[in-house]
Amino acid sequence: MNLQVIDEKSTAEKGCAVELVLINVGDTVANVEPFDVLFEWIPEFRPQNLIVKERIPKFSMAPGERVPLSITIPDTSKFMVTYYAIKNTMEDGNDQSIFPACSGTIVYFDQNKTERRTGFARAWNIKGSHSVTSKDPNDEYED
Repeated sequence: MNLQVIDEKSTAEKGCAVELVLINVGDTVANVEPFDVLFEWIPEFRPQNLIVKERIPKFSMAPGERVPLSITIPDTSKFMVTYYAIKNTMEDGNDQSIFPACSGTIVYFDQNKTERRTGFARAWNIKGSHSVTSKDPNDEYED
């Protein structure tokens, strides 16, 4: 799974989104159950750290298939104000201390009807324009 904050030069009129790319690295079809994706600011620096929570519907993935999921940020103006405030602070030589981050648990069944779970937690490194995988095994795992 990859995380990308797309169209970072958005305006409120154009909108802004997060793109997740799921990849079936297995040898059989993965029948993915509905799951929630959370996109939020970490660490929590205010009571309203949730940016968006979206329910992804059930779907199937063939072996090797890549499925991009685009999640629209509903309040683009609010998101971009915080995003650029962080970016401007970093241009003054400070390290990034607040991250937009995406997390969730994907539940799917393989060809043998065995239930499997994959947890993911990725934070967006604004300066490097790339996602960073959580090192916490409770957030990022496969079983």
